[in-house]
Amino acid sequence: MKDLKLYGIIWNVNYCFLNETLEILNKYNTLSDLYLIDIADCEEEFLKEVYPDVLPYEYVVYKASFLKKNDCNYVLLFSITIPKAKFNYNSKEQHDYCVEAKKIKNTIRKKFKHLVKDYVEDIIIHLSDNADENEIILNGVKLYKNRMQEFKDTALDKGDRDFDIY
Repeated sequence: MKDLKLYGIIWNVNYCFLNETLEILNKYNTLSDLYLIDIADCEEEFLKEVYPDVLPYEYVVYKASFLKKNDCNYVLLFSITIPKAKFNYNSKEQHDYCVEAKKIKNTIRKKFKHLVKDYVEDIIIHLSDNADENEIILNGVKLYKNRMQEFKDTALDKGDRDFDIY
């Protein structure tokens, strides 16, 4: 078992409880690479980039409608490092997944979903749980580097910046 760095996105519907979400992430892992991404007027395109060939178009439109409803146009890219990550195999999706990553995102979703009006799966947080998803997220968000800015919170961001937007 080795340490595993995974990337994720905190969606704008979660901004009411952003600090609490970051504290949960930071409690169990090294949190780093915090960047705000302005997705105003490109919500659907952004979703297609971070979920290519995964979500049906109708669901992308539906999920984008949630993102558009918020006063906040920013989502937060982050990374966490999971020490000694353990993997299981998902026979339905036919890939390995990080057990701890699944547990973390399910914990956060469970904690906040009752606070999100008309909650749908994955509207609070998206967290990769394998190397392929990591690559997809990174390739997708790099297309929006002109809409990114560093999120500076030295109390939370304890890791090195491996993700270079410039």
